[in-house]
Amino acid sequence: MILTEHFTLEELTKSDTASRKGIENEPDAEAIKNLIAVSTMILEKVRNHYGIPFSPNSGFRCLKLNREIGSSDKSQHVEGKAVDFEDSGILQRRGPSQRLGPLQLRHRQRSAEDEGRHF
Repeated sequence: MILTEHFTLEELTKSDTASRKGIENEPDAEAIKNLIAVSTMILEKVRNHYGIPFSPNSGFRCLKLNREIGSSDKSQHVEGKAVDFEDSGILQRRGPSQRLGPLQLRHRQRSAEDEGRHF
């Protein structure tokens, strides 16, 4: 399933741990809606800004998978509201003194007054 121009549901649910352990990492309709928002509001903006293709390390995680990797039951990954990715060279363009290391952005539900100010 294509979520946005450059990101798919498959890459936002892919998990080596889930494959190895036989865990079905399938989001429900609400989580898919959240993954579309994360892809649109974060991933596409980062990709378009830097002009470099990349794939997220982690997106949606079902509760069983989330527990298997030792993450909190309250993790936003369980709701499809979080995505992790490493800079994959994106931030290397900033120069050595400005490198940030692994980049993790969290999308959270926002009220109308927050729209456009924080993600």
